[in-house]
Amino acid sequence: DAPGAHVGRGAAVEEALRIREKQGGEAVVLTIGPKEGEQQLRTALAMGAERGILVEAGKDLDSLGVAKLMAKVVELEKPDLVVMGKQAVDDDASQVGPMLATLLGRPCVSVVAKFELAGETARVEREIEGGRELLDVPLPAVFTTNKGLNEPRYASLKGIMAAKKKT
Repeated sequence: DAPGAHVGRGAAVEEALRIREKQGGEAVVLTIGPKEGEQQLRTALAMGAERGILVEAGKDLDSLGVAKLMAKVVELEKPDLVVMGKQAVDDDASQVGPMLATLLGRPCVSVVAKFELAGETARVEREIEGGRELLDVPLPAVFTTNKGLNEPRYASLKGIMAAKKKT
């Protein structure tokens, strides 16, 4: 999400892998921050992501700076879905996802608690005060996940060894 964020074994990575397993395509993980972020990318690669992208940046970036960098990567990669955590571990701001969607001109749904693809639409449930809201969202779109969306898998030994060979 922002410098210092961990893509590691999170709900967003797990959901991207599940979508890829059901629908095909490619799961690409992205982190923005110091070189040390490579370890979190390796964890996501070991879980099953095909590629990882590290944009090295200092810790002085704010949420808008992170969203702008992410937007550049998304413009190059052209994914139908951007699935990310709802907040960074360092500033807890929950702003990057909505800012990214605005910069890209895409819809954004935050705090997704349930996710299902149906053609060119995503049917999502999101948590709202006092309950849940069901939405059909046209793709491409940006989604921020809630921690309880799924139970992230652990990387297998085979996955860990394969991740060492991935760029």
